Amino acid sequence: MKWGENGPPRRDPYSSRGVSPNDQIARLMRLLDWSLSFGRVWGIQVRIHFLFFAFILYLLVTGDSLLWTVKVMSVLFISVLLHEFGHCIGCRWMKGKADRVLLWPLGGLASTSPPRTPAAHFVTTASGPLVNLILLVAAYATLWFTVEADMPVGWNPFNPWAGYVASDWLQIVGLVFIVNYLLLLLNLALAFYPFDGGRLFQVVLWLKIGYYASLYWSARIGLWASIAVGVFGFLSGQRMLFYIALFGLFECYRRLQALRAEAMMSDGHYAVQSEPSIRAPREGRRAAKEAKARKKQAVDRAEIDRILAKVSEQGLQSLTKKEQKLLKQDTERLRGH
Repeated sequence: MKWGENGPPRRDPYSSRGVSPNDQIARLMRLLDWSLSFGRVWGIQVRIHFLFFAFILYLLVTGDSLLWTVKVMSVLFISVLLHEFGHCIGCRWMKGKADRVLLWPLGGLASTSPPRTPAAHFVTTASGPLVNLILLVAAYATLWFTVEADMPVGWNPFNPWAGYVASDWLQIVGLVFIVNYLLLLLNLALAFYPFDGGRLFQVVLWLKIGYYASLYWSARIGLWASIAVGVFGFLSGQRMLFYIALFGLFECYRRLQALRAEAMMSDGHYAVQSEPSIRAPREGRRAAKEAKARKKQAVDRAEIDRILAKVSEQGLQSLTKKEQKLLKQDTERLRGH
């Protein structure tokens, strides 16, 4: 997610205070700036949100084992940080800009600006989950070649601990596998913003319907997907999943508002329906389809003229079966008119 991507405030003709709904959302998003800087790594500023510290304190106070909580949070912190660095490195590899990472209780947010191409956005997005994949494979391979008994971890995401290990360092390796395995599944399964699954879905749509249309429809579909996940999390008692879905719902709505603000008319009023930039890909496909139909009609007309000239010179018996079929179809078409 990018910070400050909505531009300067614009006056909403439907608000007596001159503040658009998009501006109101932007004010709430400034909460993300309530963070502390932890320096720079490879030119990337690392910031940690104050809620992240509150979340860690809550887990330390309520957890059954202080040592185990410290282990889990340490592995989670490093894994999420490396995941976000993966996004930044992927963006830079595609000649884009990436200069900031924010960590907070619902994960991490990388400030990236890749070139506006599907390939650049795909690489930038996929580089984060790729880091988790590399870490979980390395951890699993380490356990595979180290543990003589049964593997202490498994591929069931609802019960990843399949055994017990007494060694502290093997517990850490097992945690690296489990944390990165769950991060990978979570990021790819949640097909709404700001998670990687939603961004990859937008890239796929981009290839089919164009950039602005893909932003619009991925956000619209993401709204319903986040609602479905939120309902599931609420009914199943998964509070963290419910909060994640709530954040996704907010982010998808914010993106829709940003798109509408970007499509404002020159006089400062909102467009009545979908923005021209969103309709453009559909109109382009319609025009291309009509042009293709006209071209085919011209080719068919030229072929019919050739067949008629052949009949005039050599008679009907000179026609092939294919030519006879084309001439019959053209005759029936003319009779139908």
